[in-house]
Amino acid sequence: MKRIVLAVFAALIVLSVTVVIWARYPKLSHPKLITDTVARANERFKTRQGGANDPEQNAYLEPNFLPYWGIRAQQKENEPAEQAVEGWTAVAYDKQGRQVDHQALLKTSDTSDYHKGRDGFQSIYPKLSEAIAREKFVVPADKISLVNETAQFANLRTVAQAQVALAYSLGAEGKTQEAQSVILDILRFGWLQQGDTMIGELIGMSIQTLALDPFQDLWSPGSKTSKEDWLKFASAFQRYAPTAEAFVNILEVELVALDQILDDMLAGKQVSGAGITTGAGTNIPFILKRERRILLNQVSQTLRDAQAGNFPGGATKQVPFSWGGWLKGETGILASVATPNYDKPAAMMTLHRAKMNGFAVACALLAFRAENGSLPENLSDLKDYGIEFNDEMPIDRFTLDREKSLLTYHLPQIIVTVTKAEQQKLPEGSWIRVKSDGLEFQL
Repeated sequence: MKRIVLAVFAALIVLSVTVVIWARYPKLSHPKLITDTVARANERFKTRQGGANDPEQNAYLEPNFLPYWGIRAQQKENEPAEQAVEGWTAVAYDKQGRQVDHQALLKTSDTSDYHKGRDGFQSIYPKLSEAIAREKFVVPADKISLVNETAQFANLRTVAQAQVALAYSLGAEGKTQEAQSVILDILRFGWLQQGDTMIGELIGMSIQTLALDPFQDLWSPGSKTSKEDWLKFASAFQRYAPTAEAFVNILEVELVALDQILDDMLAGKQVSGAGITTGAGTNIPFILKRERRILLNQVSQTLRDAQAGNFPGGATKQVPFSWGGWLKGETGILASVATPNYDKPAAMMTLHRAKMNGFAVACALLAFRAENGSLPENLSDLKDYGIEFNDEMPIDRFTLDREKSLLTYHLPQIIVTVTKAEQQKLPEGSWIRVKSDGLEFQL
């Protein structure tokens, strides 16, 4: 009996030692990367939050629109901005969400619902335009967190839809300069939303994409548009395009925010949001510490791939949860729910940046043609038209067919493949096409 007790005791000791050793693995793969990432992300956050409480700097605080697009605590119903925006969109779009016949409706009585709706939005538009001209659009916050409250993105998009309808209406009225100003406002409005969060980047892209329809409909390559107007568009498309570093910055913020949530969990704080909850043993401290290392290893490897330019289509893929993988430290319970597949958003961001930069080059080419009567022989001639080719927009990615008046921006196939649905979203009259080898612009 004594031998049995001793054997059981020895087995328990061996098991305990094994569990202790197992719980220490895997180690953090890239601890310095994590340390550097935290420092960079927090510094950018500090810079972005600078002046966040100053209405003169922060468009988010515009008093007329804050009750409409603000966080829940700041929202109020039936305020002037809501009435103006939604009153106009109600008459500017049909039930299918398409533009109405603005030209016909402009001829109706000044007291018609159409004119009342447009007049209402135009009366408040100067306040919106002044806000968009400000330095930033940011919800004031104390620290990076995935559970920080955000602006009402649906309402931001509705504001942009109201702007699109106004551009169409002004264009139908022959007020092309006013319509151009509105489209330039939309491009900047989308740019203001973009920052260090995935949702902000996506809503900013969505808003900018809305501007492309009226731009292409009202300013076709064959229109009698001046060099100066084409250059205004070229400058805006290039200036307000997302940067090549945007995706890396987003991953850095997500790493910091996930780490913060895990810190809170380890401290016993209540955690909600971000798809992370305790349970299945993850609330045991040594298990939670292990889960944290697994999660940070996965996100930091994705970040390394992105920094090396291997995204989208990089070697890093989302690892599905399995108990075998969990025991070996290859995946974790928390990591399986907190690390999304980044391939598609990365491809969407890359394609959107290519569209914006491609339109910048296309507009500069049209400015050259408006001044010289023909397209240039070399794309390098666009230097005098504000286009600076660089690593983000390499000149060797572009080809110009002067005979067919066709500009092609060649992109890696993975970009087009992952986002092939983008082609279906383009309107019939569009002078951009998403092709198998990149983007085509018919000039």
